[in-house]
Amino acid sequence: MAQTTSADLEPIIPEVWADMLEADIPNAIRFAPLANVDTRLEGQPGDRIKYPWWQYIGDAADIAETDVIVPTKMDTDEESMTIKEAAKGVELTDRARLYPVGNPEREARRQLTQGVAQKIDNDLVTVAASPGNGLVTVGGATPVPFTVDNMLDGIAAFGELDEGEWSDAFAGVVISPKEQIEVMKDERVQTGDKAGANATLFNGAIGSLWGVPILVSNRVATTGALLIRRNSLILAYKRRPIVETDRDILARSNVITTNVHYGVFRPNRRKGVAKFAPQA
Repeated sequence: MAQTTSADLEPIIPEVWADMLEADIPNAIRFAPLANVDTRLEGQPGDRIKYPWWQYIGDAADIAETDVIVPTKMDTDEESMTIKEAAKGVELTDRARLYPVGNPEREARRQLTQGVAQKIDNDLVTVAASPGNGLVTVGGATPVPFTVDNMLDGIAAFGELDEGEWSDAFAGVVISPKEQIEVMKDERVQTGDKAGANATLFNGAIGSLWGVPILVSNRVATTGALLIRRNSLILAYKRRPIVETDRDILARSNVITTNVHYGVFRPNRRKGVAKFAPQA
């Protein structure tokens, strides 16, 4: 068991010190706004959610005047997702809590909570970019990287869209910081300052392209940019993140832990994510 002792915090136990600076935590949450949150298992028994859908019966066929219509059997199919648990914890001795400037316990709570959020975000990226019937590669056998022009190829990869306008069909496109530099040079990108006070961009989006919100994440630097259709990512909670503490009077320390029961899922019943090639 790893304990955080006063020796570990020695560099920040001075007589005089400036205000405590928060640790720089990269890769802020970016994918949560792109997922549908499912809370049906909260407070309910079970660890699995099934997602059923109707199979398409097919197009109508020509018949002659005297032909009899042959009924088509309707059918359903389903996919399922299993809930899992993620957790993290630290242990602070009394000296570690009393001697340093700032509040190590408060910082521990903040980082533990942030760590759980990052874990969920990582899982959403993984499931979004994972192979399957719901994933299409922009450029086919010769994948192309994300650019403003190639974004149109990504949209076209979904074929006919029945949700109406593109802004209604897509939850967003997630690009890397390197791609962001090139994108922001293009006048076709609608940023918040261009759109004005009435812009409808959600929190975390840097702008929109062809009506689709743009988000930036370091995580897609290796997977390639991801164009995500609405209702294509699901984040289900059995229990949302909680932080708990326990006092060990013999060791004179406080244990702080956090855990969350959740699952992430990408339905494969339709094309839901278009994946671009990583930037060279």
